[in-house]
Amino acid sequence: MEFQHFNTSDIGTPEPFIKDPSYDNIVRITILTVGFIGVLNNGLVFVVVAYVRNLRTMANFFVVSQAAIDFFSSLCLILQHIIPVTTIPQGTAGDVVCRLWVSRFLMYGCFNASTFNLVTLTLDRYFAIVYPFQYVAKFNKTKAVAILVTSNSLVFLFSSYPIVMLKASGGYCIRIFMGSGGQKFFGVAVFIMQYLLPVSIMMFAYTHMGLSLKSKGIVPSQPSFNDNHATLLRARRNIYKMLCLVFSAFILCWTPNQVYFLIYNLYDGMMLNMTFMNFTIILVYCNCCINPILYAMKYKQFRGGLKQVCCCHNNIGVEIPITA
Repeated sequence: MEFQHFNTSDIGTPEPFIKDPSYDNIVRITILTVGFIGVLNNGLVFVVVAYVRNLRTMANFFVVSQAAIDFFSSLCLILQHIIPVTTIPQGTAGDVVCRLWVSRFLMYGCFNASTFNLVTLTLDRYFAIVYPFQYVAKFNKTKAVAILVTSNSLVFLFSSYPIVMLKASGGYCIRIFMGSGGQKFFGVAVFIMQYLLPVSIMMFAYTHMGLSLKSKGIVPSQPSFNDNHATLLRARRNIYKMLCLVFSAFILCWTPNQVYFLIYNLYDGMMLNMTFMNFTIILVYCNCCINPILYAMKYKQFRGGLKQVCCCHNNIGVEIPITA
């Protein structure tokens, strides 16, 4: 996600790991601002769901988990940029600092978990919309928790590659250079797993969901059936439109950085433009704070709950159907 420039003349030898791009003060303040907005916005999602009882549904389970992951992503983002590492201790403590903190493993793991939680959220709504009867019959909270725990565990396992690429030596964090071929393979593998695969899955799911919702717009002529069907269809379309916005924001925020990262690795660490690189990194960071804004704009039930929290009303909002 971020880039470090190395001297590659001595292939296969350890190299000092530069732990940070040379951000100027404006860039650093911008990043910290994004982090604080992310903490506040995603924290607000917890408050709204906790306050408005009828928002605590299966339809919102992965929305809340998305907010939780983005909350911790934002918190890690703040901590990474306000806690400098000026010296690397000797021995095991130094290895821990290099592998877990300087590598930004926790922060990158949270960002990748956010991506794949969005995939899980998309697939959850995909099955609820395209296969509603099977979804209601077979899906429950226990399975949702199992899916969430399993997917996040696998994501953090995948994101652990910086841990094995760094070690402490002589007061520095040392990176073992992979060689030109290894760096190309690494760049392509990360691009596929971290960007191309999730985007492809979500693109398929949203296309199929859109076609399914369009075909379900034609209903039988019984008035009572029409009323119930129309209400449910509106709820589904509302969630679908909101998730399409979330997906579009993901594409906008992640594409420049991932393409840049791929080019960087394919061309042996070539830096194209430091200013543009910083811009792409900030865009990725922005993705952790933008979703709650989209919920407030497009998610009618969440917007209603937000109004109740802000106005301290006692009335409860409309419950979202489980099959929405």
